[in-house]
Amino acid sequence: MEYLVLVSLLVLITMIQGYTLRNLIFLVVISCTIAIGFYTAWMREEWKGTRKSDQLTNWKLAEGIIRLLLFAAFVILAVLRKFSEHAFYGYFNISLIGVLAGSFLGELFWRKKRLPQLEAIDRQRYWCNLSSSIIF
Repeated sequence: MEYLVLVSLLVLITMIQGYTLRNLIFLVVISCTIAIGFYTAWMREEWKGTRKSDQLTNWKLAEGIIRLLLFAAFVILAVLRKFSEHAFYGYFNISLIGVLAGSFLGELFWRKKRLPQLEAIDRQRYWCNLSSSIIF
């Protein structure tokens, strides 16, 4: 639910700001970020269901590093391509929307497809490792 609220808020902010984005770059950015969000969420959910808590912590750390590196790559690309401030924030918002939407879809599909396939003990481990909030 929180993902949908955050995505909706970012879409609203992006629409209010009236960013003018190139269609091809927009499609590439949104597709890549949705795919990245989907994959990292799928792997995070898989780890919650099949690994112990300390291994889950390691995955969360790795996931954070991946996202930090992607952000750094985005900033470097923006500097090299000499994006205006308006374009930078437009693509940044689109990137956040893509990652959050991909994360929501990854969790949703994992729960629908993979969770029923797990053994009972793994399903129980998943629900024990599940945090009630993406913020905490």
